[in-house]
Amino acid sequence: MIEKKRSIPFRIQVDEALLRRLPLHHPKRPEIEKDLAKRKAGFSGEQNLDYYFSFLPDDEFSIYHDLRIQNGNYYFQIDTFILSQNFALILEVKNISGTIYFDSVFRQMIREKDGKEEGFSDPLSQVQMQEIQLKDWAVKQHLLLPPIETLIVFSNPATVLKTSSAPGIYEKKVCHSHRLLQKIKSLQKIYQKNFLSKKDMRKWNRVLLQSDTPLVHQDPLPFDLQTAELLTGVQCPVCCRYRMRRQHKKWYCPHCGAYSKDAHKQAVNDYFLLFHPFLTNQKLCEYLHIQSPDLSKRLLAGLKLSQDGDNRGRKYFYSSTFTANK
Repeated sequence: MIEKKRSIPFRIQVDEALLRRLPLHHPKRPEIEKDLAKRKAGFSGEQNLDYYFSFLPDDEFSIYHDLRIQNGNYYFQIDTFILSQNFALILEVKNISGTIYFDSVFRQMIREKDGKEEGFSDPLSQVQMQEIQLKDWAVKQHLLLPPIETLIVFSNPATVLKTSSAPGIYEKKVCHSHRLLQKIKSLQKIYQKNFLSKKDMRKWNRVLLQSDTPLVHQDPLPFDLQTAELLTGVQCPVCCRYRMRRQHKKWYCPHCGAYSKDAHKQAVNDYFLLFHPFLTNQKLCEYLHIQSPDLSKRLLAGLKLSQDGDNRGRKYFYSSTFTANK
């Protein structure tokens, strides 16, 4: 069963918000567009794995996508976590094209493409660190630990995988997506004992979902950008120009004449991503270019945001109940 669905990665949301908020001729736009295309390709690779997950029995496996959990002063992230009564599996998903070479001596991943070599950190070390952090966190949460396995999955079937050593650890820990189910079946044969009860599974589910803390604000901005370079105001959903005006309980675009009831929702979403982790009545007035604090207060009340403080000191934070207009 999918206990936590896959969501659009945070950096994709940031890149998209930057492209909405940067002037059309800003010199950083090509770099952001290239980064966004690369990240979208990676996300597409992760989505392709959903086909294989659909073959796993719902009553045997709990699947969690995009976990970000705090352990002490730091956070660790897991692309996909699969939990059963017999074992748990951490998946690190890669969507990299070309020829991938695993150097077991220097513990490095090298990609060769179009006659060029590019070095990456070793994904095996990465998942091993995730395993260490997960175990440490689980013990602190008083969760019973099943055997935990790790696997690096390459979602692009055309990617060529090579290693510098004889078949060994990389052969066991790295595979293409079409071999994922085979790998899981092999683990089922190894781990036939129930380490977790149904009650233990429910506790894992509850604690994982409560502990998951997705990013909602980018600080500092990537690409050496400053918030002063970004456009403020409400963007027209039709012509994409800025500074829509509030008229008769709607947003009006003076450029194309379009109206919108909730165009401010996307603007608020961009604010949390790029400008600041919380809003105040005054900040919203300045950001949306509106003169009325009463209007700002009404808009904030309709967004279902988390709140802290009273009266003029009240702060509004991003909430999972808030949905921007996509």
